[in-house]
Amino acid sequence: MLALPGFCNFRQGGLKPMRSRPSVVTLLLSTAVLLLAVCSTALAQTSFGSINGTVTDATKGVIPGAAVTLTNVGTNIKMEAVSNDSGFFRIVNVRPGSYTLAIGLVGFKTATLPVFEVGVNEAVTKNVTLQVGDVSETVEIVGGTELIQSASAELGNVIKEGVIKDLPLNGRNFTQLLMLTPGVNPVSTAQGTTTGEVSFGAAEGMTGLPGSSLFNASVQGQQNRSKVYFVDGIINTSVRAGGYVVLPDIDSVQEFKVQSHNDKAEYGGVTGGVVNMISKSGTNAFHGSAFEFVRNDYFDARNPQRDRETPDPLPFKQNQYGGNMGGPIFKDKTFFFAAYDGWQYRDETNIKMLVPTERELAGDFSQIQEQICPDCDASIERKIYNPFTTRTEGGKTVRDQFPNNVIPANLISPMAQSFLKAYWPKPNTVASKADQTNLRIARARRKGSNALQVRVDHHFSQNDNAFFRWNEQRITTFNPLGDVLFSTPDATNRNFGGGFLHSFSPSLILEVRGGKATQPTEDAPVEHPSGSAGQQNFPALDKYTGYIFNVGDAPWSGGSFGQQGPRPRGNPNWNFASDLTWLHGNHSLKGGFQFVHIARLQKNNFGEILINSTPTKDPNAQATTGDPMAAILLGLPRQMRAYVMDLGFIDFGTGTASGYFQDEWKLNPNLALTLGLRYDYITKATSGDPRALQSGPNMETGEWLLALEALPPVCNGVDYPCLPKELSQIPNNQFIKLTGERSSILAPIRDNWGPRLGVAWQISPKTALRAGYALMFDALPSRSQYAQHQYETWGWPQVSGFDTAAINQTISPTATFMKIEELASLPASKPRDDPWSPSSAYFSNPGRKDPYSHQWHLEIQREITRDLMAGASYVGSQNERLEYAGYAAGSPVPGFDVPGTATSATNTKWTAAQVDAHRPQPHIKGNWVYQQDIGYSSFHSLQGKVQRRFANGISTLLSYSWMKSLDISSGFANAERGIGNSHIQNYHDLDSNKAVSGYDVPHLVTWGTVAELPFGKGKRFLSSGPASAILGNWQMNWMLMARSGQPITLDMGNADIANICSACGVTYMRPDRVAGVDPIPAKQWDFEWINKAAFTTPVNNFGNAGRGILRADGVVNVDFGLQKNVLLREGWKLEFQAQAFNVFNHIDLGNPTTTLTSSTFGRITGISHGPRQLQFGLRFTY
Repeated sequence: MLALPGFCNFRQGGLKPMRSRPSVVTLLLSTAVLLLAVCSTALAQTSFGSINGTVTDATKGVIPGAAVTLTNVGTNIKMEAVSNDSGFFRIVNVRPGSYTLAIGLVGFKTATLPVFEVGVNEAVTKNVTLQVGDVSETVEIVGGTELIQSASAELGNVIKEGVIKDLPLNGRNFTQLLMLTPGVNPVSTAQGTTTGEVSFGAAEGMTGLPGSSLFNASVQGQQNRSKVYFVDGIINTSVRAGGYVVLPDIDSVQEFKVQSHNDKAEYGGVTGGVVNMISKSGTNAFHGSAFEFVRNDYFDARNPQRDRETPDPLPFKQNQYGGNMGGPIFKDKTFFFAAYDGWQYRDETNIKMLVPTERELAGDFSQIQEQICPDCDASIERKIYNPFTTRTEGGKTVRDQFPNNVIPANLISPMAQSFLKAYWPKPNTVASKADQTNLRIARARRKGSNALQVRVDHHFSQNDNAFFRWNEQRITTFNPLGDVLFSTPDATNRNFGGGFLHSFSPSLILEVRGGKATQPTEDAPVEHPSGSAGQQNFPALDKYTGYIFNVGDAPWSGGSFGQQGPRPRGNPNWNFASDLTWLHGNHSLKGGFQFVHIARLQKNNFGEILINSTPTKDPNAQATTGDPMAAILLGLPRQMRAYVMDLGFIDFGTGTASGYFQDEWKLNPNLALTLGLRYDYITKATSGDPRALQSGPNMETGEWLLALEALPPVCNGVDYPCLPKELSQIPNNQFIKLTGERSSILAPIRDNWGPRLGVAWQISPKTALRAGYALMFDALPSRSQYAQHQYETWGWPQVSGFDTAAINQTISPTATFMKIEELASLPASKPRDDPWSPSSAYFSNPGRKDPYSHQWHLEIQREITRDLMAGASYVGSQNERLEYAGYAAGSPVPGFDVPGTATSATNTKWTAAQVDAHRPQPHIKGNWVYQQDIGYSSFHSLQGKVQRRFANGISTLLSYSWMKSLDISSGFANAERGIGNSHIQNYHDLDSNKAVSGYDVPHLVTWGTVAELPFGKGKRFLSSGPASAILGNWQMNWMLMARSGQPITLDMGNADIANICSACGVTYMRPDRVAGVDPIPAKQWDFEWINKAAFTTPVNNFGNAGRGILRADGVVNVDFGLQKNVLLREGWKLEFQAQAFNVFNHIDLGNPTTTLTSSTFGRITGISHGPRQLQFGLRFTY
């Protein structure tokens, strides 16, 4: 049914519906919508809530036929239902907001319920008893909405508007509120994200205000990427990182909910959480607000790590400002809401560098010590040698030093010299031994954001409603580099879409929605005030939009300098969904079709020239001689590379098509059962570029797979892909295989069937027991990452650019040199001679599938008072087919005769050939990262919460989670394994890598409270008079988070101690433990967090220290706000706010150095979150 043969044709550009000829307009519209849902795209994460209840009389007998009317307080839009033969009624697709409920029947008085709230994805139960009397008589039923959830079984909390706007949030970033939900862990190991204090990033990940608190959370033990954000049911997710695309303005958010372990089949696509946000909309009354919040360096405490040398914090100024307004366009019909939110962050960055003077740029390196750093020792002035004099004398390779350390003018490359003089930073002072920098400058840094939100809702009739919303956030950055250089990584993030709701009858409702989230960025272009004028000597300048030089050796400061054009990036996602609900008896039957499309757009178009000192070293004293500036003045780079403009463009897309069916069955007024089944079909990843080739290794078979129908020709020009030589001349050519089709080496995934089960039992009016099971699939993040690896790698024999690899690095009389003049035009290069030995690449098993998770939970909720409840739960999951990534081509055994003992006559170190013979595939020697779906993890947690809804001026939510997550790999590649970032040590021994997850946090407590003090107008005390004006209407708000430290994994750097890959130059080794020595020092502090004496270098073997055996410092942070509310007139309020982030200035240490061979091993040089920061704000609401 999902494929719908005869209705849809799969095309590269999407699914194409066939023609149909229904007979009536309504049938035509509904049929078209359903076909679009099947043949287009989406993930059904509806944001609507629902109302249900049972109508009884005074004797508890059920009353059928009662008319139920639900009225939205703000818009006066009504929804109606009738109680069935069991007295049961249900109203679905209820937009979150404030409502009244009226229930009447002839012979009974009409019962009305006072205003109550319906939350996002919240099922509200309202059981009503009617009194005998005339229907024209009205009886108001006193009592609030039940705090306990007795209609569904999913886990999650609704975070209301008052909490969102009043709690002190550093940077006004909503992700801090996710942690109020039990089981949501703030620690992130996801690529490109961080925990706590963050820096500004406009490229591809979540954007936030510098220094603010931004969290890429893990939900119920799942990996950080495995969650999805929706705004009004429209996807707002950067799938590659698991973060949001557009940062919502918290003054424009009505509420949101973090859901997990869902018993409803309509939710899926990720194994972690669904964050469903509802934007504000207009009502029949005009309403809005305006605000500004201010921070600067005068308000902040010192950073004890950063400010050890500087007594005062670096200067900065920060402003956040905006406003919003909503109201009617046509009363009871059409409503609007518009909002603007902006921020500006301005600070200084201290640039300190050691740079050459005009003398060195002219080739004279004879007076570095005298002129650049007079009191430095002589080592700063390194002797430079003439590479063109390399010869053999006395059995040794020798070179002549340049006389007086001066390069003759005839040997200097005019091309390189003009570049250096145009772009290299200029000194402005003299260096000293204490501060070996001769460029010291404070430069202004600017970062800003302007965001707009517009929403329109229209009520066509009792049966038809629609909305459309547009969010856009434009981010600008000015990052200074060197003395005048700068970069501008800008971004324009958009999230837009709409929905339509049609009721065929009160019991048959259709909902459709769709939208797009896009995040085009300009990834850090490097610019210079002189533009590209200094690069005119480079023939390929226009093609590559400029070059940058990158220095990598002493004595000069490293960095990239030149002129480099923008590198556009984008991850556009779009979704479309259709859901049909049928209310039949005590059943709410719902089914739908969904699709989410994920794409990647990336243009790599730049040139880079890498420099080191090797060409000017003394062959017999390489450690102390040679200068990179001298090498490049000779025109001898270490490497030159550039993407070819028409081949450096990456364009691919993939998608998830889903269908589901579920039944929410009210067996009796106290017992609800949810049954469901979901199916997710994951498509191939396909490219918009017909030349794009997917290829890669299969480590199980040793094959190199080419997604082609036929072998490409031998290279002749620049038509790619092409073979570097005839197939018969390529080593191990018998392993080169064709897939027989051109698109992807990975087949679609067709086996994602996920059952759901949920039970909600209201044991008593104040107690509910809830349990659920779900089989969830991680369809979205998994396939997106795989596709990125396949297409961005441009595997052999594809070529995406020019790369000389290592040149001018051989010190030998027979070595030849490649000068920059020969390479400046960057001719196209041929593929490597064979595919078996590339480095710095990522590949995946071609049979790889997406992860899945068996999830279960049991929760009991108890209403303590009318406005206070408590809950306790056990949550667990078993997760399979997770990413397991490492150096799969390495030998599974150490390369020694007797591993674990010192080398000797009887224990020799194996040769490279011997190591190769022990590799899983002896002909595959590439030190690439290889991923398979063989990882696994488990999660168990006990969780509790105490919640008081807003009443008598107080709202609070206290959550506690005890959690344990175990796995063998915590994410994609080494970048997602937590502190230490160590690769899997022995890829072929899964159990040796089993440990706590990189994001495991045993204990987590959060507490958020909004508390109005009982003084002032309308309060218990000081309700009038001068004292009321001064002391009245104050409010305290606070947010506490306390958690355990994150696991730490130690490593041995790049040393190939176990000799598994012939000096592969990668980090995989862990140290050995020293028996009987405590790894935690007696006094644990920032200069000694780890006892170095407890570890030692392994002897010709893998290390026996496990993953995650130590922990970083825990985190305790309290943000506090004091707010004065001034009532100007009815409905008008002015709020003065003073907020202190980390109010107690509690310093939690950052992460220690984890490499045993480092001189700073075990030492901490940072803090996990900022010192106390003060912010002042003013908000006007009406």
